[in-house]
Amino acid sequence: MIFKRKAIYRFLVLYYYDFYDLVIKVNKERYVFILYSVCYMRYIDKIKAFYPLEIGSDNKVLRAWWEEVTEFDDELEEFAEILMDLLWEYDGVWLAAPQIWRNIAVIWTTQWKKMPKGKNIDKDFLWETVLVNPKILEKSEEMQESEEACLSLPDRQGYVERHQWVVVEYQDLKGKKKQQKYSWFNACIIQHEVDHLNGILFTDKLIRESKK
Repeated sequence: MIFKRKAIYRFLVLYYYDFYDLVIKVNKERYVFILYSVCYMRYIDKIKAFYPLEIGSDNKVLRAWWEEVTEFDDELEEFAEILMDLLWEYDGVWLAAPQIWRNIAVIWTTQWKKMPKGKNIDKDFLWETVLVNPKILEKSEEMQESEEACLSLPDRQGYVERHQWVVVEYQDLKGKKKQQKYSWFNACIIQHEVDHLNGILFTDKLIRESKK
């Protein structure tokens, strides 16, 4: 995925700076690639072990109520970066803190021109956003059917009714309040993730299963 290099670079700076500096001086592209790959795998293995992906519809962590974030500090920023790294590692389009063993109101979302499908999806990617303490302020009366899956429910996929657009109030990592309107597939992403913060899984709202 397009943002994996962020995790690799951060890991190099934090843990392997001397090796990174040496390789850059040598300026051998293939060595840089090998070093990046090794460091990335080590970094991801460490955060996967410390923040395991919570799985299962009866998982107590996934069913717990979220806690509001009140301290906007370096620890929160570091956790948000880990949330992002795991999102891209798992090839997801959304990830909420409760999915990796933290019941705090933080979600990392991606936004798209259209629903990402197939191998060449980078061109449809718009941006990614971390939302702290998100609340849906407004929502459309019009509904849409959204085909959804979830990293925490790997064997389930199906259709859910979602609002066509929502207006969300949230805070950024510095605590500044913001508002954003999301529509269509992007609105479904936000609603799915806000549900996670309330202990709700998409299967609780399932209309029908997808055909296998």
